[in-house]
Formats: sequence, structure tokens, C-alpha cells
Amino acid sequence: MDPGETVLWTGEAGPVPPWYRRRNAVIAVCVYATLAAVIVGPSILVSGWNGLLNAAVLALLSVLTRPLWARWSLTLGHYTVTSRRIIVERRVNGFRVRRSELLTDLTTPKLLEDGSIAFGDPREQENPGHRASGLLVPPLVLHKVPDAEHVLDLIRQAQRDARG
Repeated sequence: MDPGETVLWTGEAGPVPPWYRRRNAVIAVCVYATLAAVIVGPSILVSGWNGLLNAAVLALLSVLTRPLWARWSLTLGHYTVTSRRIIVERRVNGFRVRRSELLTDLTTPKLLEDGSIAFGDPREQENPGHRASGLLVPPLVLHKVPDAEHVLDLIRQAQRDARG
């Protein structure tokens, strides 16, 4: 942590519905299959032994590259709210992955019906914020936070203090 930064709250994500993980797996396989078809050509997705081998290679790529792209989409895991930022940490395929977002870069959070705290509503495709460089912040939702109303108030107060 940076000098002068204090921890306001830490906690874990609540249980995630099984469809959430299946959805992410289906998206990853579709992305890898599309990339393979574009790079090598549609013949890579043929049936038989070639198709089986290609499916195995796609699955292996999915497992090996997940820690690389997981950082940007990380919303589940151990949450830490500090006076300046929100940190999400989790182990993905044995690798520790960490995401950190400055409170000044994020929009004002809102409480969702399931007790999650969202920066921009993901169902409405609302923007969660902009970085100082002008890039968009990837969607950030703290899933099923215990005592969500209290944590939401802490985040809002820390945002007001950080913005001056």
C-alpha cells in the first residue's frame, strides 16, 4: 500500500451462481475457437481426430492463458477497500491475480438487489469509470458483499475524500 493509505474494509465475495462460471467458460472457448479459425482457417474446426486434437489444444490454451486475461475481468475474490482504491485478489489456476482501481477513476457505486456493489450497472452497460489516461475501466462489481450498505457508505465517503 502507498504511504498514507489506510484499509477501510476487507471481505470475501459471496457464493457465485453456477451459471456464472459456465458462462465464462463458454465465452473463453468461443473466443479461442474464433481466433483459431481466423488464424489457421475454418478447416481447424473439422470433426474426427483433427477436431478432437484442436479441442484439446483450445482447452489447454484456455487454462494456460486465463491468469493473463483474468486480471482485467477480475471481480470475484478477496476485496480490500482503502482510502484511495479498491483491490480485488484471487488465485487463478494457481497464480495470484490482483486488480487495483483508484476510487477517483470510478463512478459513484450503487447497490444491486443481490447485495453486490457495482460501479456502473453491468446489465445496463453503464461505464464504470475512466482512468487518467482516458481508457475505460473494465466492469467492476463486488459480488454479494456482507453488510453491503455499510461498505457502500464507506466507499462513497472514501471517494468524496479522495476527490477533495
